Order: sequence, then structure tokens, then C-alpha cells
Amino acid sequence: MREHEIEYLKSQLFDIDFDKYEFGMQFGDNKVVMGIMGDNEYSIIFEYKALTITFLNLCKKINYSLEKAIELIYNTDVYDSFSMFKSGSEDEFKAYYYIENGIFRIATLWDILAQIYNLLYQCDLDNNKIHYYRFFEKLSKSENSIAKVTAQSLIDYFNETPDGNYEGNTRWIGNHKEVNNYRNKMTHRNSPDETVLSNFDLNLKTHPSLLLKRVLEDYKQATIWLDEVIIEVINSVLND
Repeated sequence: MREHEIEYLKSQLFDIDFDKYEFGMQFGDNKVVMGIMGDNEYSIIFEYKALTITFLNLCKKINYSLEKAIELIYNTDVYDSFSMFKSGSEDEFKAYYYIENGIFRIATLWDILAQIYNLLYQCDLDNNKIHYYRFFEKLSKSENSIAKVTAQSLIDYFNETPDGNYEGNTRWIGNHKEVNNYRNKMTHRNSPDETVLSNFDLNLKTHPSLLLKRVLEDYKQATIWLDEVIIEVINSVLND
């Protein structure tokens, strides 16, 4: 059974194929345009390219972190020796470390997705002022019917509430909200991987394998949407 869990979790990692996302503009023999700045018809291609390179860079780092987390949880005594009320082992500490590293980078993936849609639908928002949830919430009210449908599907996913069904190797409902709440607690309150019973906070730490599953499934959803929109952009750029 544990082998099936590991296999499923690894299937949620992103299969990085750098050649698939090639925006290269060639001229002459074996020469490639590295970049263009300024206001011209080609500059937007390199804006997309910058976002795509960032996407792939983040995925490489997320894959590394979450693969290490899988290894630590399933190939050590972390899985069986977990205690909600006792300090964890060094391997448990490392497992949380790598999961939390992935959580912060996955949040950036969602912002990258919003940045791409900002360019695609010509929203003209300052890229320094885009937050993915607010961006897609506003886009879901757009007069552009295609943009509206896409944005609403994302908002529906972001707003999913856990339904209490945690069986099997299928996507759990409410992953994004749970992962986002975990990240917010890390950022603004206290360590969610420590059990705390106080007036400051009531927090019961989650078994790292359960947290890891939610994080990997949220990661999978982010990469599915990013892959789709980047391929759409590449096809439109190449066709133009």
C-alpha cells in the first residue's frame, strides 16, 4: 500500500520538458534572439518567455523539495513514528522543511499564471501589483466570455472547501484552501508543524504525509493550468 502512495505522489510532480516550451526566435545560422525590450510587436514574446522560464525554474526547485519530502517521509521512520504531541525526529523536521519550501514556491506559480493571463487578455495591470486570487476574481466578471469562464473555473477551485473524504489516491477537495491557510499561518502567526494549545493559537500539527498529498495535488493543478496556457500562447505566437 505504501508503494502505491509513493507512486501516486510522484505522479503529481511536474515532468519538466524544456524543449516543449521553446519561444526561440532565430536569425541566420545558429543564432537566436536573446531578448527584446521596448514597445514593439515582438517584445511581448519575450515577456511570455520570461514568465515561462520562471515557471520551469520554480518547477525544478519544487520537484527537488517535494521529492526529498517523499523520501524522508516514506523511507525513514517518520511515517510510523509521528506523534501530534511530541517533538518530531530530525527527519520529520527536514520533511516539513522541504514541504514548506515547496508551498512558498507553489504560491508563486499561481501568481505566474495570473501574470500570463494578464498579458494574454491584455488586462494591462502593473505586474508588480498582481495577486492571483484578486486578479482572477476580477477577471471572472470580465466581458470577455472566454476569460470569464477560465477565471471562474480557477476561482471555483480556489474556493473549494474540504469535504472530509480522504480515501484513496484521488484528488482531495479543498487542497488549495488548506495549503493557503497553512502558508498564511507560516507567514503571519506561528509554525503550523508544531502543536500549540494556547490563547495565541490552537494548532494541531498535521502528519507530514497528509500535508504532502495536499501540497502535491495543488502543485499538480497549478502546473496543469500553466501548461495549457503556455502551449496556447506558444501556438498563437508561432502561428503569427
